[in-house]
Amino acid sequence: MRALPSLAIQATTVLAALLPARAARALDPFEIQVYDGTADAAGAAGVEAHVNGVVDGLRAAPPPEVPPNHTVHFTLEPSYGVRAYWELGAYLQTALRPDGSYDFAGVKLRSKLVTPSGWRPSLRLGINTEVSYLPARYEADRWGGELRPIVAWENHRFLFAFNPILDISLTGGIPSFEPAAMAVVKIRDELSLGLEYYAGFGPLDAPAALHDQQQILYQVVNLLAVRGLEVNLGVGEGLTPASNGLTVKAIVGYGLDWFARPAHIPPAPPPGPEVSGARLRRRRRVVGRRYARRMAMATRAISLQRFRRSRALRAPAPMPVRARVELWLPSGH
Repeated sequence: MRALPSLAIQATTVLAALLPARAARALDPFEIQVYDGTADAAGAAGVEAHVNGVVDGLRAAPPPEVPPNHTVHFTLEPSYGVRAYWELGAYLQTALRPDGSYDFAGVKLRSKLVTPSGWRPSLRLGINTEVSYLPARYEADRWGGELRPIVAWENHRFLFAFNPILDISLTGGIPSFEPAAMAVVKIRDELSLGLEYYAGFGPLDAPAALHDQQQILYQVVNLLAVRGLEVNLGVGEGLTPASNGLTVKAIVGYGLDWFARPAHIPPAPPPGPEVSGARLRRRRRVVGRRYARRMAMATRAISLQRFRRSRALRAPAPMPVRARVELWLPSGH
């Protein structure tokens, strides 16, 4: 009976070795961004332009997809704040291939929910859901979706964010795990430097081997010098053979808050009996009388002191007492 666990382990090992390795799905090349748990204000709109170019990338891809090497990806992302905690957005994607042809590369719709401002001093949570349609040359399954939880922590000096993304094929199959993370240090109010990490580990039920996973690390610079304008610049290097070797990216975003609705401010509570007008006036009278009494007492004390001092100066000086002492001695001595 003791040999059964060992036999089961051996059988599992042999079966795993016979199964073909499953490669990780390609990372999304049109949106290279880590969500930090913020959203457009209620009634405000925003627009972002994403541009990235694969300087040195993979030269082969599973058909009918095209290899990403020397491809430039463009994405236009408008967004709108429905509520202070709810944002809607869309993506219009295009690509410039190495041969000079310009392709339509699909559309996406998304909905993002985040915790309200002030929920916690530094912690923010959220979740983003997407549905997408891409041409077969950029996504073999065409119809897909994304479920992106958001965890972020920020103070006056640092910003950390983590997105454990699930990439879902709407045509069937097991979701793929594609985590993304960010660590940023703020140099000034207008400048921050940091790292962004993106990975594709493959299906949840059978993660890809390390050499088949996509893992890319970006060194990024964030600029906030102009009000409402955000710029993100980065250079990414592949960490595994299945990753693009070198990618450069830029994101330019601008917030349109012309129609933003002001945050709701609850009305102040009515004054209670302790701060009513009559009591307040009565309190002022009491305080005024006490102050007047103390001022009168202080004035009398000062006047009395001055009177005694002046009296002492006017009093005549006492006459000196002179005494004459004679010593009388009887004669004969």
